[in-house]
Amino acid sequence: MKRKKRSKKKSPTLTAEQEAEVRLLIQAHATEDPSLLAKKAAHPLVARAFIERLPLETPALPAILEAFGRVFEDKKVQKAIRKAAFRLKSRGLSVPAWDQTTEADDVPALKPVETMKTQSFLGPIDPSGSRGIFIAMPEGARGLTLGLGVVNDRQGFIEFHSGLFSRKKTREIREIFFQDLGGLEETVLSHAALILEEAYVASRESGRAIPSDYVSLRPKLLAAAGTPKRPPLVSLRASPSADAPPLTESALEKLFDHELTAGWVVDPEKYRPLLERMKEAEESPLLLSGAQQADRARTKREAWMEEHFSVSERRLLSRRLEETAWFLQKRGEEELAAIALQAADGLKNGDVPAPADPFLRFFTDRSIRFYRRADEAREPETESPLLIL
Repeated sequence: MKRKKRSKKKSPTLTAEQEAEVRLLIQAHATEDPSLLAKKAAHPLVARAFIERLPLETPALPAILEAFGRVFEDKKVQKAIRKAAFRLKSRGLSVPAWDQTTEADDVPALKPVETMKTQSFLGPIDPSGSRGIFIAMPEGARGLTLGLGVVNDRQGFIEFHSGLFSRKKTREIREIFFQDLGGLEETVLSHAALILEEAYVASRESGRAIPSDYVSLRPKLLAAAGTPKRPPLVSLRASPSADAPPLTESALEKLFDHELTAGWVVDPEKYRPLLERMKEAEESPLLLSGAQQADRARTKREAWMEEHFSVSERRLLSRRLEETAWFLQKRGEEELAAIALQAADGLKNGDVPAPADPFLRFFTDRSIRFYRRADEAREPETESPLLIL
């Protein structure tokens, strides 16, 4: 059963006069002193709407946030300011000095530390192999150490940030992060640590810079997590004595109809050589029958599959499918999770040629259909001849 998506919080409803004030502030923000802007935004609703509508690329945004943060004590205005400041920091931009504090002044001194527990969340894998990750580890009365960002199974770290924050600040950061990425599911710390370690290795192999925040967090994370590992998926696997039914095309169709996998196709750059070979088979100058053309196209497709789906590529796809099986199981979609896991196990354990693997065959054919439809959609329509009167 699919979960209902949370509706996004709406911006404040303004009167026509307040809307005009917001527009004037936006027009003046590039030349007006931030302190004067804050004084002109007399109403908290106007201030909040102004902050929410300013793009992150605004050069004066840090100074504007600081000025409005000092003038307005309204909680919703302060929240809008903190949200914008967090997004600035996430992009590596400067953050107002007042927002860089990490004191845990909102943690009651007599509150038991046991009420603060480690939390780990992972997002689904998108078509490019990227996913969100969020970790919060308690540090007693000091607050929580956070680690959050986006990782990719080929490139490694896309972005990653960590630091010590109060419980109140942690709640705010988590709310913003979950709202931006959405659909994260809770997992054990050892699982989250494995995903980060895989990103660490992938970054080194791809030559991508490893974020200094992760280098600092890594010793503490590994000490707390123990051995990084995936959670068991035993309940989804058939018992060793049972003969599992073969992976069918209809089962894979059902899996790829799901929103989590609907966008999975072969990378465009890797697909281009296959496209050229398919066109070569179809546009051969030789006079071939339809059956001969189809056989020639099949031969070229299978040759491409053997080249493209190397051992390392199969392992990567196997990990994606296994992680997707875990995600589907967390959502209670056991049937689809079992299909994904069966496909993952076939790629991991099977020694069959790529064209004989049911998942790889389906995945390739599906990608061909996807790109052909895309090409057809881009073809310009034949223009009708002009009538000269």
